[in-house]
Amino acid sequence: MEMLRDIPCPSCSKPLYQVGPVDFAASIFGRADEIPKIVANEQGDYLKCHHCSMFVLMSRAPAPASGQGLEIHPSRKFFKKIPGEK
Repeated sequence: MEMLRDIPCPSCSKPLYQVGPVDFAASIFGRADEIPKIVANEQGDYLKCHHCSMFVLMSRAPAPASGQGLEIHPSRKFFKKIPGEK
């Protein structure tokens, strides 16, 4: 079975999210706080780092299981607040 792999935050280098097989039951019961929450607006998609609180710009990418996923944008940009929000 494939193992989970940590993807580091471009700001602080601590784990931003994990890539690997998803245990559906674990994702609903007891690990919901570990599931990253995507914030989307007309400027793009962002993922907030739990360690440094920076918003990391994400880009849409194909995913084998669901057909659509997200990955860190090639620019590796991050922001203190989401661009376009007050």
